[in-house]
Amino acid sequence: MNILIKDVYTPDALALLQTKEDVNLTRSYNLQLNEAELEETDILLIRSRTKLSKEVLAKAKKIEFIVTATSGYDHIDLEYCRQNQIKVAHTPDANRDSAAELAIMLMLNCIRHSRDALTSIKANNWRQEVPRGHTLSGKTLGIIGLGRVGSRVAELAQGFKMKVTAFDPYQPDEQFQTYHVERSGYTELLKQSDIVSYHVPLTEETRYMLNDRALASISKGTIVINACRGGVVDEQALYQALVSRKIAAAGLDVFEQEPLPKESDLRTLPNVFMTTHLGAYTYESISAASRQAVQAVCLFLENKEVPCCLV
Repeated sequence: MNILIKDVYTPDALALLQTKEDVNLTRSYNLQLNEAELEETDILLIRSRTKLSKEVLAKAKKIEFIVTATSGYDHIDLEYCRQNQIKVAHTPDANRDSAAELAIMLMLNCIRHSRDALTSIKANNWRQEVPRGHTLSGKTLGIIGLGRVGSRVAELAQGFKMKVTAFDPYQPDEQFQTYHVERSGYTELLKQSDIVSYHVPLTEETRYMLNDRALASISKGTIVINACRGGVVDEQALYQALVSRKIAAAGLDVFEQEPLPKESDLRTLPNVFMTTHLGAYTYESISAASRQAVQAVCLFLENKEVPCCLV
């Protein structure tokens, strides 16, 4: 069984695979697959930087199992895998704390104007050059997607004494009750929230979920946070809302095109705080994702049920 590992996986996790018999491990830091790899690989371990389109997968004649050490999976053509009996799994629990903490960081940076404060320090100025901020305490946070990460954001926000409401038609009432979150409709949430934070996978349903129409409903002065996937937000519509100050600020960790192009209009705005897709970029998250991905492969090799399968 030929197993190909793309991108970063921790040595301790890979050591588990080395104990398996009849397994040939290959490491590659070239994120894309070449012809030889496509022809020889039975099991593939990747992260989100390796794109598996229908065209790429069509050349992989032997692949039986793909594991992505990420919570997101929009970099894999799941429909092709489904049609061709290729099993796919991901690691949605690994980055729960890391991604949620980053969302809170983005909120704090936006509401306390940390970017302006840094600019003032570098210019040898002081507090009088920085807009006065607000507290998170007492504000209403609207969470889009009360899944693994969204529910953790709710817990952290309540520690700041925020009121939390959420929109998620796929979660049962018990999920809302467990995390003490009020259920809202999408438009209702946009109208009532001081901060709106997105925590959904990128699908055809969620693509451009924040668009011109949604922005027309959002309360003036709202802060928007996106720490899930760039395609969830229509960046041009967001840009116009930021320029007009319909939205007070945005905290963005993800973008439609990554790395963010140098010519992106978002780079020009003072009311945008941006990070470089850091949601899962912690030692703890990468270690947990590596371990969970390898454990999935071990279960597959043992013909046991694999958790968190997408196909």
